[in-house]
Amino acid sequence: APTSRPVATFIVPEGTPGSRTVPGPDGDASDGKATGALLVHDLLRPGYVDADPAQVRRPSEEARAAAPFGFSHGPDSLRVWARANRKEVATLISDTPITDAALSPDGVLVVATERGVTARQILAAPGAPTVPAQRTGAADSAAPDGLGGHHS
Repeated sequence: APTSRPVATFIVPEGTPGSRTVPGPDGDASDGKATGALLVHDLLRPGYVDADPAQVRRPSEEARAAAPFGFSHGPDSLRVWARANRKEVATLISDTPITDAALSPDGVLVVATERGVTARQILAAPGAPTVPAQRTGAADSAAPDGLGGHHS
């Protein structure tokens, strides 16, 4: 039996090293309607996966609903939140438009922008803050005027 493992898939130009031609609607790659090729990248270890595009499966709705994290994104930001309490655990701000994003059930976040694709593992415990709490009380010393030092 074949083993299942998390992967990211991308449509890339035909001929990209490591990619496979996307089959047409009838499973025939020679119909001239293919608009690119499929590149499959392993999310848990470096490298591409030589996989038949027909064998790539998206996580089921049940698997996504049972995952500890969910996400939402706009054109230039993305938020990851814990499903248990809907508290935000991570935020990504992008200086280029986010074109697509996916979050695997085991917490691997893949984000595509106009500059490329990156993957990050969400390590926060669901519901735990990822930014330390701000200190309260008086500052240790007065803030200096300007950037400090002599700049003439």
